[in-house]
Amino acid sequence: MSSLERLITSWRASADLHTFRQGVTESEIEDFEILADWKLPAEWRELYLFTNGAYLFKENLRFYPLRQLLDESESCRDDDWPVPEELWLAGDNRQGDKFGLWLPTATADTSPVVRIGPNLVDYGIRGLMILGSSLSAFLLGETAFRLLRLARKIPRPRLPLQLWTSLRKYGRSFPMILARGLLAGGMRMARPGML
Repeated sequence: MSSLERLITSWRASADLHTFRQGVTESEIEDFEILADWKLPAEWRELYLFTNGAYLFKENLRFYPLRQLLDESESCRDDDWPVPEELWLAGDNRQGDKFGLWLPTATADTSPVVRIGPNLVDYGIRGLMILGSSLSAFLLGETAFRLLRLARKIPRPRLPLQLWTSLRKYGRSFPMILARGLLAGGMRMARPGML
C-alpha cells in the first residue's frame, strides 16, 4: 500500500470532514498530459484517479479538478502574481495561498509541492515555499496538522481512551504538548532530509 493509499484510507475514515468528486479516467489523464505537454507524476495521477478535485478538512484544503491545472497558473499571472512558468498550481489553503507541482525537479513518480500567495508577501517572504518533497509527504504533514487541530472539537467517544486519560493528566497544556510533537513530526515527514 502506497503512502497516498494510506492517506486516502484515513480520509475515508474521517469522511465527514471531506468532499470528494468522482476520479478521472486514465484516458482523461492522457488528454490532460497532451494539452499540458508534460507527464503527471505517479502520485498526482493516483490522487486524480481517486478524486478529480477535493475539499479536505472542512474545506480548509482544496485540490482543483485536473483540467483547472491548465488555467490556474496563467490566471494568477494575469492577476499579477509572480507565478513561474515551472509552477503548476493545483490547490489552495482557502486563506489566499496556493500550492502546486514544481516541474523542474519532478520525476515520473513525484514532484515537490510548493506554495505561493499573498500571505507570503504580507510577511515579507518573496518567492516560493517548499511544503513537501512529494505530494504524499505534503499531505501527510497537512493531515497530521489538521486532524490535530480538529481533535479539540471532536466529541469524547471519537478519541481513544488513552488520549482522554492523557488529557485529564496534563490538563489544558496537553493539546500544546501534542501539537508541538505532531507538528515537528509532521514537518519531518513532509520534508524528509530537509530538516
